[in-house]
Amino acid sequence: MNTTTQNTPSLRTLNFQYAALKRIADTVKEGMAYIKDQHLAALQADHENSNATKWDVTGDEGEKIATVTLAGGKSKPVITSESALIEWAQQNRPDMVESRPRLTEQAKGTLAALIETYVDGTPITEDGEPIPGVEEGHGSVYQSLRFTSTKQVDGKRVMDDFITELGLAGLIEDVATQSGGDR
Repeated sequence: MNTTTQNTPSLRTLNFQYAALKRIADTVKEGMAYIKDQHLAALQADHENSNATKWDVTGDEGEKIATVTLAGGKSKPVITSESALIEWAQQNRPDMVESRPRLTEQAKGTLAALIETYVDGTPITEDGEPIPGVEEGHGSVYQSLRFTSTKQVDGKRVMDDFITELGLAGLIEDVATQSGGDR
């Protein structure tokens, strides 16, 4: 059954939009790591000088468009040795320690190797025994994108040029309209 409607963009358009937005997201992620560290250092320095914890983000006309808040920094316990803590808790606070059996780290891999087949979603061993407490699962379907990188074509560069020169505003507008977003 074809669920495509007149208003749905073509697969070519959706592929291109997906690639463009993925490229933007990857670039933003890379840039955020750099800018976030610099920004935090600047906020902390200003906080030390002024004791401020909030700053306005302003537009060209001085209008407030957002607020940045310096948060956190509160003391909290960090467990550095779970075994040492368990040993102490068993002596001093037994209510903090569980005493129930747990599967080993290798259990999932071992379990997968034991399963010969599934019958109605129930795993069956080579000996025909059903394994209780387990059912057949399936991973989610997802898309993957890899930009072309050859001597003739640098897909990232092509997308960067499109985003920079031709259509970031149009792309954002199209995607916002298609997704029902507010733009």
